[in-house]
Amino acid sequence: MLTVTELKNEARKFLKGVYDLELSVPVLINRRMTSTFGVFRFKQGKPVSVEMSHNFVKSQDNEKVLDVLRHELVHYACFVLGNPYNDGHKHFEGELKRLGVCSTKTYGYKGKAHQYQCINCLKNFTRKRKMPINNESLLTLHHKCVKCHTPLKYEGETTIE
Repeated sequence: MLTVTELKNEARKFLKGVYDLELSVPVLINRRMTSTFGVFRFKQGKPVSVEMSHNFVKSQDNEKVLDVLRHELVHYACFVLGNPYNDGHKHFEGELKRLGVCSTKTYGYKGKAHQYQCINCLKNFTRKRKMPINNESLLTLHHKCVKCHTPLKYEGETTIE
């Protein structure tokens, strides 16, 4: 697993080499990010941070982690340089292609997940986030099976490889 220091060093090297920019924000590993692998944050027109999901950094190989980091750094560089920086914009996507950096949704999820089973049709469901359940019966409180609309039973944690 890459450390924050290693990620920050890679970020500095990438930005200097490709855009001749200095990194002016912290690079963080965020344990609360579960559905996003990386994010460039800004507030009131100023860059705030580049953050990577702890689960993603822990469960993926280093090259994929660095690829997603570079993707976030392209967001950062475009933002700082006053260029369009949103996913899907022609300029931003062109920068990703020019640099050989991954686009959004390139990599699948790996790591901890939660397993549920329909109590009627026995269809299995796997989700990254845990659904609210009644602790006594282990049945979901608000979610139903998409097939037969019956409550789901929590089966426990699993790992997606």
